[in-house]
Amino acid sequence: MFRVGDGSHKPHPRSQSVGLATAWAVYRGPWHYPVYGLRARTRALEPGTWLAEGCVAYGGCLGPGATINSGEVAAAVACLREAIHARRTHARRTRYFNVIYAIDSDSCADEMDRMWASGNLGGLRASTIAPLVETWVHLRRELSALGGSFTFVKFPGHQGVYAMAGADAAAKACLGMPPAPVELIVHSTLVC
Repeated sequence: MFRVGDGSHKPHPRSQSVGLATAWAVYRGPWHYPVYGLRARTRALEPGTWLAEGCVAYGGCLGPGATINSGEVAAAVACLREAIHARRTHARRTRYFNVIYAIDSDSCADEMDRMWASGNLGGLRASTIAPLVETWVHLRRELSALGGSFTFVKFPGHQGVYAMAGADAAAKACLGMPPAPVELIVHSTLVC
């Protein structure tokens, strides 16, 4: 499974780090078949299902006050939830289930990889987006327990990479959506 995620930010005039609105999106691409070993019956799926034709991206708006990194991690969290659902429902019979996730934010990818590699949540004390990063770690552990892997690929910005441009455009379009929080999985007192 290949996905590209991005965050978008409408910065506040007095503080560039805090947004008037922050949104996220995951770009899935225009490819549909074959997906997870499904055959032509996938074409019969009704609109609104996650494999329906035309669903090349999805996203949401976090509302005001969030940082751009919140949008970037929210997209990764949404992709992991999609991957876990796919592994449980459509790809449970396959031996390998690999998620390749492209991101253009080195700092976010490095922070999340550092938390994953450390094996503990001690580093969350220094994170400004600790609840989102902890949620991402818990979801990645769940995917790993299901026999799946999650690998970051860092894309250099939006120029020349149509999937990254698609994720960026989708995230910008989500800035106008009604705000909705990300469902968090927080077990650690370190993030409080």
